[in-house]
Amino acid sequence: MYTTGEVGALLGSRAQAEWVAFSAPDIDSEVSKPPMPGIVRTGWPIGIAVKHDSRDLGYALGDVLTEMIESGDMKALYAKYGVEWLPAELL
Repeated sequence: MYTTGEVGALLGSRAQAEWVAFSAPDIDSEVSKPPMPGIVRTGWPIGIAVKHDSRDLGYALGDVLTEMIESGDMKALYAKYGVEWLPAELL
């Protein structure tokens, strides 16, 4: 299998796997999520960090991201790289 250039499976983040599949459309591939309870993280925390005295910057960044999400620009940006945009789940 390895000497022929074939790979039976690849484990990585969903976005990484989608990008690889998108980048090589001539390769027959499928991105799926197998059940792996307790072994693999199902999500990642997302946040923005700014210096404590730069709150205005933090608010401005939040506004830009909100606008990108609401306008569909975020989804389009992800799609440009073959990755599905999935908004963060609120905890």
